[in-house]
Amino acid sequence: MANLREKYGEWGVVRGATEGVGEAFCKKLAEGGMNLVMVGRREELLREKGEKFHEEYGVDYKVVRADLSCPDEACEAVFSATEGLDLGFMSYVACLHHFGKFQNTSLEDHEKMVNVNVISFLRMFHHFMGIFAAQDRGAVINVSSMTGISSSPWNAEYGAGKAYILKLTEAVACECEKTGVDVEVCTLGTTLTPTAMKNFPKGPVGEQVVKLALTPDEVADEAFKKLGHEFSIITGERNKKSVHDWKANHTEDEYIRYMGERIEFGMRNMTKSVNAAGISSTELYILLVAMDNRISAQESAVNGLRGTVTGMQGSVSEVQTALTALTERVKKLEGTEG
Repeated sequence: MANLREKYGEWGVVRGATEGVGEAFCKKLAEGGMNLVMVGRREELLREKGEKFHEEYGVDYKVVRADLSCPDEACEAVFSATEGLDLGFMSYVACLHHFGKFQNTSLEDHEKMVNVNVISFLRMFHHFMGIFAAQDRGAVINVSSMTGISSSPWNAEYGAGKAYILKLTEAVACECEKTGVDVEVCTLGTTLTPTAMKNFPKGPVGEQVVKLALTPDEVADEAFKKLGHEFSIITGERNKKSVHDWKANHTEDEYIRYMGERIEFGMRNMTKSVNAAGISSTELYILLVAMDNRISAQESAVNGLRGTVTGMQGSVSEVQTALTALTERVKKLEGTEG
């Protein structure tokens, strides 16, 4: 692992550091020699993870308990905890979602999502970018979602927030291209986080989801490998191919409708309460993709059988033609002998 501390600075700040991708980013920073500022709501769990990184990699850590749906308090807590530190990295992994039609979701829930996915993100991104630009040294990896590319009917606010993170970070990355600050946005498909694993279905569909999903470590490996080389990445080859296919072969309306139909179907049929279950829109999307894949596999099998039958029919036809020719030849021979 590259010496991130030497390149960027002593401390890295990760919002959403408790588990999953946020925890994997902390691991990458620790491997690269950086001390950790771990931000989240579950203080005890963060301290346990921080101790683990300290014992394994010898890095220091700070824990900041913050509810990002309350931007004033959260930002004040993070900015106070990081004041005077030699800062070199920040990442915004945290997110909040709520399923349902736009008008059926309470204004309070909309505002909470905006606070987490937009306002707290904006304030922290702006704050730490000011520090990095002034010292001409630092790095940023923000996390978006496939729903930020497609939009997310029945989870509209979340998709809009992820689109905001995606486009703002891409633009800032370009602005920083010829400086000492590396900025990247990482767009995720489904990821095998502890929360996701608890809610994946059992049986063949669940097995298919696991095959399609990336681990948090795989996401972190790709994100840090491409940091400083690309503005915007989509993690995982399958996710890249999926986005390329939709952009190349479908209209925007088709893409949006595809997502909407599948999320609505999932809400009605896959769980009684996706919000209570804690399934994210991206996780729900990949479950539906897995179902699509099973259907496609079945269709392929049927088409294969059809092809076999067609081939057999062709073979029978060829045999019949050969028999007819042989019969004609026999008749000619019999006529000659007569």
